[in-house]
Amino acid sequence: MSNAMPWIRFHLYDWINDTDKMTLEQRGVYITLLVRMYDKKAPIKEDFETLARVCNCSQKKFATIVEYLTKNNKLLQTDKGLWNARVEKELKEIAWHKHREDKENVQ
Repeated sequence: MSNAMPWIRFHLYDWINDTDKMTLEQRGVYITLLVRMYDKKAPIKEDFETLARVCNCSQKKFATIVEYLTKNNKLLQTDKGLWNARVEKELKEIAWHKHREDKENVQ
């Protein structure tokens, strides 16, 4: 079985409330980073050159947006890279359910 995540939960009203005061660029960078975190199942290396290119903006604009997202508790800057608390929580829940399911299948 593939280890890839075919889908993620998208809490519509949380997204609307959490991004209500963001610009279109901030929302675009934020969702792009979140999706990459889910895909990697880990923090994203702070390679602003690559991440800015992926987000289709300049490094200067990207750095400004990351600063905004960090100040507004949307992103965390950790030793391992950029991270999000909700992504971490949901990945832990997924791992717990998978472990439980695997355990039941063995019995």
